[in-house]
Amino acid sequence: MIRIRAALAAMPEYVPGRSAESVAAKYALGDVIKLASNEAPFPPLPSALAAIADAAGGVNRYPDDATVALREQLAKHYGVVPEQVLLGNGSVELCRMALAATCDPGDEVVFGRPSFEAYPILAMQVGAAMVQVPLTAAHRYDLDAMVDAVTDRTRLVFVCNPNNPTGTSVDRDTVERFLARVPDDLLVVFDEAYREFVTAPNYADGLDFLEGHDNIAVLRTFSKAYGLAALRVGYAIAPEGVIDALRKMRVPFEVNALAQVAASASLAADEEMRARVDDVIRERTRLTDAMADLANRLEIEDLKENLTQAQIHAGRTLTEMLRSRYHIAAENCVTHAQVSVNPDNMRIGYHTDWAGNFPFQQMGLDDNYALPIPALFLFGYSYDPTFVKSTGARLWKGLLLVVERRAE
Repeated sequence: MIRIRAALAAMPEYVPGRSAESVAAKYALGDVIKLASNEAPFPPLPSALAAIADAAGGVNRYPDDATVALREQLAKHYGVVPEQVLLGNGSVELCRMALAATCDPGDEVVFGRPSFEAYPILAMQVGAAMVQVPLTAAHRYDLDAMVDAVTDRTRLVFVCNPNNPTGTSVDRDTVERFLARVPDDLLVVFDEAYREFVTAPNYADGLDFLEGHDNIAVLRTFSKAYGLAALRVGYAIAPEGVIDALRKMRVPFEVNALAQVAASASLAADEEMRARVDDVIRERTRLTDAMADLANRLEIEDLKENLTQAQIHAGRTLTEMLRSRYHIAAENCVTHAQVSVNPDNMRIGYHTDWAGNFPFQQMGLDDNYALPIPALFLFGYSYDPTFVKSTGARLWKGLLLVVERRAE
């Protein structure tokens, strides 16, 4: 038996959504639509697929380790210099670089709770102490409380904006107040994986704060809006000193050759990406309006006053119905689901009974931590009248909802 770090005994692994293929095999299903990982509903852009095909014959060669062409293209796109851009194997890898570059064992990293589930895992991997600050009553990052939590041991702050899984964002005034109080030697990482889907007029785009601050990094990804999740291409834009520090933590040849050409082609087709995102935003708006209408008709005051959260129960009966009728495999006895919906962004999360398999306590989380599932359920128009009658479910244009007022 090899000797390993003692910390590994308490360290969880990241648990991704199961693949559609494995679910289809397990339940003997035909077509399966995976809803667990917030993936784009569209395939890659046509120009990206063509670029992948053209480059496939060269995969016997290592990729450009410096990612020169893509860095130059991103720099031109955002109005910075190439030395301010760093590519990574997805933006989560850039999160890891930020932790590895700033935190020695025992140093502190501050982030919201609940937020991106990789933050606690990455922090534990480098031995950093986690300071998790609860979100506001509106389910937004509480930046005032987070800066109050900063100590002499704090080295890094993650600001997930929009936040995963609540879908909420923070505004410019809040961020300006926050940055004015944050020590200059503390790295602030704005994790903006869902930036393209934001419509809030006063959204705090991290890039707008780069000028005048040498302690900021902004992370973006090609996984979501551009539909390149399987190729793993993320990037950081930051002052050159920050990029130099992050680069020392990277793994050689991190971004493969096919990923580089696909990302380049996708960025060149930015208007096509925007049209697809606009389609998603229109559907989000339609669902948001429907939830508001539902709240009014059912007289759910919590939902009428704050569209951020509605409660949906998904017990074992619903779990089996999803699996049998709609070929939606809800693993490990989903017992409680939560919709987070607002005009700016939207996520749906679920609380689960994982039979001890998911180490909430080891990650510093309580049992009410919301894990992400997709932003839209398309159930079709058929449903089980007995189930609806017995549970009080409502059917609205094919969207099956079991709604309950939240307990005070």
